[in-house]
Amino acid sequence: MSILALAAVSVGVVQLLSGRMVGGDGAWTSWSLDRKEEAAAQIDRPKLFFISGSSGNFGYSAEQLSDALGVDVVNMASHAGLSVPYFAYLATRNAEPGDVVVLPLEYEAYSRLELTAHTTIVDFERGLDVFGFLALREQLEYLRVFPVGELLSVAGQFLAGEQFTPPNSGYWRYGVNTYGDLDLPEPTRNGALKALDSAREAEDRRLYVSPQTARYLTALRDDLNSRGVQLILTQPPLHEFASLSDDGIRGLASELEALGLEYHFLFNDNRIPAEMMLDSRYHTGASGRRVATARLALMLCDTVDFDAMTVEGETCTAAKMDEQRAWSNSFGSMAGFAQEDSFTQIRYRPGGSAQLRRSASYRGPDFDVVTPVGCSSALFFQVRADVQGATISVLINGEQTLTHEFNELLESGVTRAWSDRVDLPVSNNELVHVEFAADRWSSQTNDASMSFNQLYRETRCD
Repeated sequence: MSILALAAVSVGVVQLLSGRMVGGDGAWTSWSLDRKEEAAAQIDRPKLFFISGSSGNFGYSAEQLSDALGVDVVNMASHAGLSVPYFAYLATRNAEPGDVVVLPLEYEAYSRLELTAHTTIVDFERGLDVFGFLALREQLEYLRVFPVGELLSVAGQFLAGEQFTPPNSGYWRYGVNTYGDLDLPEPTRNGALKALDSAREAEDRRLYVSPQTARYLTALRDDLNSRGVQLILTQPPLHEFASLSDDGIRGLASELEALGLEYHFLFNDNRIPAEMMLDSRYHTGASGRRVATARLALMLCDTVDFDAMTVEGETCTAAKMDEQRAWSNSFGSMAGFAQEDSFTQIRYRPGGSAQLRRSASYRGPDFDVVTPVGCSSALFFQVRADVQGATISVLINGEQTLTHEFNELLESGVTRAWSDRVDLPVSNNELVHVEFAADRWSSQTNDASMSFNQLYRETRCD
């Protein structure tokens, strides 16, 4: 058989097998992108969609953005194993005139020098569409990094008549809704510590723009602008203790802006409280996602004229922006309350309070606080007992640290609030258990023992 004939047969075999699931993260990425592109295709008017690795999957909510902005929004984030050329391909493929495309890429994505095997696997599973989008240099890379072993595995499955069965593990645990958002849980204790380890692994040396990234992002900008599509680069959500410096992040932004790619910063560099992080420096839990999305919404409302994107109702209303602003500022008003093995995030609106209700064998809220080694942490609170004469004690790792008796009443008839702070010890496991224990309760069924106006951790690291 001639070389040309062999090549033709090889191409035919690859095309025959393409579209079949290989397995692992690549299969989930392919499946989820199919769902997300289906959601985008249902919208027949200008829309906003965002593309990134898993930071956008876990960190931003299209549903919340749509409600806040008053426009159609789709979450088209996927997996950080994909390369910037693939993200550019997704944007080009799905953008229509009048759309807004947001790229909150992970910082390390900008420095990638070549295609990844994950990119080729996903393209193979989705029908080999991206290969023709690539420049010759990346096409050669594609052929070099393509995992032939995976192709042989799929060929074996095909010949055996086997079908891919999604496992109940990894990313497959998370469903995708009609906005393209993941169904996220809240963090667990082990997950919070895993996220802290991931935060420490971040390195400034990876904060730069590679030639490949520069070529594809500038070409994407030019293509989208010529079609009446706005491109916005911005920050991903990031663990508050991630070891990326402000100078490093701003240096990366300066490189992008030197290429004519404006970079938009978010409140506090979109650093998210440690108790809100799921399992990595870029993965938030459900409440962390709400905080990160609120910051993105505020920036977008200041940057984009959304009036042309809606046919009914107002965009970026004052009431919606006030709600997002309250979440954006959550550093001063959050707590991670532990229920069994998981953190449940509680956010208090400014000027309001949240009552903590009685249940069986329950003296008050108890929760874990992340306290990194090498840092000093304190818990600040303002709490009010709902029964005159009640005493509330603060216990740290089971030992009583502070106590207060609520005897004084205000003119309104409620007890005067107790404002204080407690320094948190640093332990090797970097979690401190905190309990607020009341000695008495109201006689009403399910009535409250105490209300918090404020509860937050403040940490300073050398």
